[in-house]
Amino acid sequence: MTETGQKRLLRNFRELAYIKSEDFDYELPPEKIAQFPAEKRGFSKMLVISRTDENLSLDLQASDLVSFLSKGDALVLNSTKVVSAKLFGKRKQTGGNVEIFLTEKKQEKNLFEALVKPSRRVRPGETVVLNNSGQTILIEKRGEGALRTVRFETDREMDWNEIDKIGKTPLPPYIKRPATEEDRNRYQTVYAGTPGAVAAPTAGLHITREMIETLEKKGVGIVNILLHVGFGTFAQLSDDVEKHRMHSEYYELSAEASMKINTIRKKGGRVFAVGTTSVRVLESCADSEGFVSSARGWTDVFIYPPYRFKTVDGLLTNFHLPRTSLICLVSAFAGRERILKAYKKALESGYMFASYGDAMLILP
Repeated sequence: MTETGQKRLLRNFRELAYIKSEDFDYELPPEKIAQFPAEKRGFSKMLVISRTDENLSLDLQASDLVSFLSKGDALVLNSTKVVSAKLFGKRKQTGGNVEIFLTEKKQEKNLFEALVKPSRRVRPGETVVLNNSGQTILIEKRGEGALRTVRFETDREMDWNEIDKIGKTPLPPYIKRPATEEDRNRYQTVYAGTPGAVAAPTAGLHITREMIETLEKKGVGIVNILLHVGFGTFAQLSDDVEKHRMHSEYYELSAEASMKINTIRKKGGRVFAVGTTSVRVLESCADSEGFVSSARGWTDVFIYPPYRFKTVDGLLTNFHLPRTSLICLVSAFAGRERILKAYKKALESGYMFASYGDAMLILP
């Protein structure tokens, strides 16, 4: 076994003890949670660390990512598109204001799962009239907490493309301001394609078209996969991490994408994932040798220490909130102690956290 392999094995044994949510906690001042995107896409700060040593670089920006990839490497992008899934209306019976956040489209026509506010007042059987379109939505069934099953009362097929025309951008709950028209553009990757996400794959918000073009000219393979990010991405960890129930999200890995990744791996190239969502797709489709197969379906894979990664070598990601499945994943990838040390340094150095925050590149 190589020295690097021995270090990773030792790290995995150490991290078998990290099974409580408090092990993935740190102090995050509210003012460090970015409320707005960087002035220009690609201009966010970027901290760079390695999976194998203690080196840490601070004075970079997201566009510097291109200098860390070489000819023959792969950059994997999640091409999901965020739907403007927040709808506003009034209760038909009382005229009271209602917010309906569509979180999942059901197979049955015009049926959705949604978070409804105010959840205690709006009951099954009530009708909500939307402000901007006049369409009506029936509250059909009560779910857990604020979740409800709702139905559009129309003969027209209300798919995600139709929803996108009438809704508002669903910013994360820790962004304490109303969404604007600018968010419709900035809370979306430049390569977004298939609508279906209700939260952005936020590491991808740092990527520009110019960066992609530069990487392609450099000989880096750009690979598009799909995972529709659900609202569950914001869920807090269970106290006992091993008992945490991960939310399911729809994904697709095409035959073309899998062949491209496998060819790159066979030739010794490295696979860099943009965001934890890309990681979840790749690891869901990988065999024990790290080669991936084309697939589509729903994944609830939960990655936490001491998970052994099969396909992903490098990762571009954001700085994640405490006690979430996201910080568990990056801790599994680079080591819990290394991640928490990097987060502490980032906070001291003025980095901003969460969806609209700065970036971290984790090198092989």
